[in-house]
Amino acid sequence: MPTREQFEDAVFNKHFFAHISFKPNKQFADTEGQMFKHELCAKNDKGEYYREDVSAMWYGWNLYKKLLEKES
Repeated sequence: MPTREQFEDAVFNKHFFAHISFKPNKQFADTEGQMFKHELCAKNDKGEYYREDVSAMWYGWNLYKKLLEKES
């Protein structure tokens, strides 16, 4: 069954790769707008995500888990 950690890894990876752009005149990739995983997936004391987009994805992730449980 997918875990919360797997969810956060997937969200972070998607965000990370979406914000990388390679510019020929730069030695390294431009990561403007990038943030660390703990910033992107920050939660309050109740375990709720601060970012609405991550919170919405977490809701969908849990619906998916329920679907998997029903199928097994």
